Amino acid sequence: MTALSDKLLASQLSNPRAHALDLAELYRELGRFDEAQLQIRKIPEDKAGITSKLLSDLIDKNEIALVRYRM
Repeated sequence: MTALSDKLLASQLSNPRAHALDLAELYRELGRFDEAQLQIRKIPEDKAGITSKLLSDLIDKNEIALVRYRM
């Protein structure tokens, strides 16, 4: 997960919002909540959906467990 997050983070050099949701989830599962929060904040409010709101809540709770949900 660390190697994947490093590759996704490198893609943000050309597009700062690229893979923000994916990175937030990887960082959350790794227990890197500050970095997860920084990534989730890159998602504009008008683009934030159910997934980003759920993820933000999990980050706030410092929850690292894998979470499954239905849309």
